[in-house]
Amino acid sequence: MSRELVYDQELSIKQALVAKSPDMVAQRKRMHAALELQPGERVLEIGCGTGIMASEMAASVAPTGNVTGADTSAAMIAMARGLCAALVNVEFIEADAADLPFANGSFDVVTVTQCLCLVSNVEAAIGEMFRVLRSGGRAVILETDWDTLVWNCTEPRLMDKIMAIYKDVYIDARLPRTLSRLLKRAGFDIRGRDQFAMLNWTFDPDTYSGHQIDFTMALVKNHQVLSVGELEAWLESIRMAAEADEYFFSLNRYIFSAVKP
Repeated sequence: MSRELVYDQELSIKQALVAKSPDMVAQRKRMHAALELQPGERVLEIGCGTGIMASEMAASVAPTGNVTGADTSAAMIAMARGLCAALVNVEFIEADAADLPFANGSFDVVTVTQCLCLVSNVEAAIGEMFRVLRSGGRAVILETDWDTLVWNCTEPRLMDKIMAIYKDVYIDARLPRTLSRLLKRAGFDIRGRDQFAMLNWTFDPDTYSGHQIDFTMALVKNHQVLSVGELEAWLESIRMAAEADEYFFSLNRYIFSAVKP
């Protein structure tokens, strides 16, 4: 059974730091390219997190367009509202992806980044995306197949143990494998599928993997599955691989672009 991933204040702060890393900046750039936002468009971001993507999209749809961010985490919503306090065309609400509080056809664009894998009823969530889009509206989704994660260290068995706990917070850690079928079943026409790789060759705290070390340790501690000693040994095994010039982190993410006919 998956362990629920709850973004409390501590994890929300760590997620905000990850969002500023060069790897995540590059990821958002790819998402912006796929979104092809135009001035005047109405955008819904499901799983808006810290609000950084919403703030960037707001500039693309200004001055007459607007962005609505939705998230189930009160801590994330508070952080997003603080980040976007000066933006008049952005708002944030607490909402369930599978039960969106919007009328049919309310948006021109709906986007989701690394969120559907955490939703218990992903088919309902995709159905809601379809419902709140206007005819001709676009959906852009980024999700990860966590089985593609490769993270080298000197203690691979310990890494496997840590990663099993990490992956277990996702209701569907392999969602990209079935997402095409789910989108089509909901009524979408798929217009594009692309791949984006997180690839780090150095042990740098400002890379995606560097931030994920701290995030993973906080996550595992919250679930109280491993001892502090095991976590410290895991971290040391990564450092030892880096000292031997054998540091390697790779993770594949997938961007789906679809249209409501």
